[in-house]
Amino acid sequence: MFYFGAFWKGRERDAFNRFACSYDLIHWTDWDGEDLINSSEHYDKKFAHKSFVLKHKGVVYHFYCAVDEDDNRGIAVATSVDKGKSGLHF
Repeated sequence: MFYFGAFWKGRERDAFNRFACSYDLIHWTDWDGEDLINSSEHYDKKFAHKSFVLKHKGVVYHFYCAVDEDDNRGIAVATSVDKGKSGLHF
């Protein structure tokens, strides 16, 4: 299960993607490693959250909602294989 956290204690100005796993959809184990996506670019400087993840031809695509410091929103994608960077800006 993918989910996002926002405004957690100690992270009041942050939104981030996480996930949990279950074998029976009743008992869940939360991921305790690094966040899947963190704000790292100008376009997701404020928030990086609300995941959609898929794997196609061996590449994992992690689409997410990116919000910049001016509250512009867009769909961003992180990949498991370097696909380069877009020159598109808000």
